Amino acid sequence: MSTTIRYSPKHGPVTLKLPADTRYVPTLIQCVQSAGENFGFPSSVFTGLSVAAEEIFAKVAGHHGETLVEAVMRNGIYRFVVDLTFLADALDWRGFNITGDAVDLEEGDVEELGLLIAARMTDHLSLYREGTKAMGVRIERHLPHESIKPLPPDPVLDGA
Repeated sequence: MSTTIRYSPKHGPVTLKLPADTRYVPTLIQCVQSAGENFGFPSSVFTGLSVAAEEIFAKVAGHHGETLVEAVMRNGIYRFVVDLTFLADALDWRGFNITGDAVDLEEGDVEELGLLIAARMTDHLSLYREGTKAMGVRIERHLPHESIKPLPPDPVLDGA
């Protein structure tokens, strides 16, 4: 299996196809970070997504090393989107039972912690079907909202 990268400048998607093998984790991280930087996002946005993508990729690689993973990075203008697509049987679906409550992990459940980390590093995480045999995980980080600055005093309303 080989790794392929397709790239469309500035606003177009960046596509990376690579074997589900943990040796390719640095390649995925670098691609997510480079795409985020090229799209003009601050490092706080693309660093969180690269950690989430790493955890999801490692989970897929741990369950099914023979499949290809396609990572597509998109510039959503106010959000940075990463779609990871792979064979549906490549992942244990129970790992995506992620809730907003604190998680009580049993001793053998440490491997599930990666998906919890992925969920916490994103603003949005969702699953989707891609055809009949593939599934995908979409992760997003949004641009931070700027603080609302107080209005200057109004002479009429403030009685000045």
